[in-house]
Amino acid sequence: MKISRLLIFLVFILVSCSQESDGENPGSCRLECSGRKAASSEAKLKLLGFEDGNYSCSATVAGPVTVRFMVYENVADGLYTGVGQRGEDAAEADEGALLFSKPTIRPIGGIGFEPWLNGAMSITNTAGEFKSGSEEIDPAKYAGVVTPSSDWCSDSCGVMTYQFWPECTDGNEVQATVLSGGINNTDAVSTYSVERTEN
Repeated sequence: MKISRLLIFLVFILVSCSQESDGENPGSCRLECSGRKAASSEAKLKLLGFEDGNYSCSATVAGPVTVRFMVYENVADGLYTGVGQRGEDAAEADEGALLFSKPTIRPIGGIGFEPWLNGAMSITNTAGEFKSGSEEIDPAKYAGVVTPSSDWCSDSCGVMTYQFWPECTDGNEVQATVLSGGINNTDAVSTYSVERTEN
């Protein structure tokens, strides 16, 4: 009887621990930037979304663009023989079989970043923390950035998100990516072509 009560108690503890949610949104990705760090040179960056997109706007209809990137690292998932059988070390493989590791990715949370934009940006709609006057942005490289700097880090799912507001000028082309430590961002650039319509 004592053993069954002990087992029930242990099962209850395990179940309650496994059901512990993260705030009000279980299963969601948390954004916590207070301890952010720079990405290492081994970190990789992937654009989530379109490489090329269109931004349609008019004098009365416009809004910010949201861009997302994933920061991650490659990790090996055990060793496999040339025929796909898993082995924990080379001694378990058949003689002469080729061994390789199966690469997988692991998202990295808490990586700080800086938005990088190239193109004409809306001064009026830039976040207030970067405005030093009605028509001046300090530093100028943050012109058009809408997202506050307190949110410039990857969430617990490794996703970096920010919004920017392009200048609504026909033919304007804006490139967007992120900068962080030694990360290579050359393959993670999103380009938006602005199309001004008359409304």
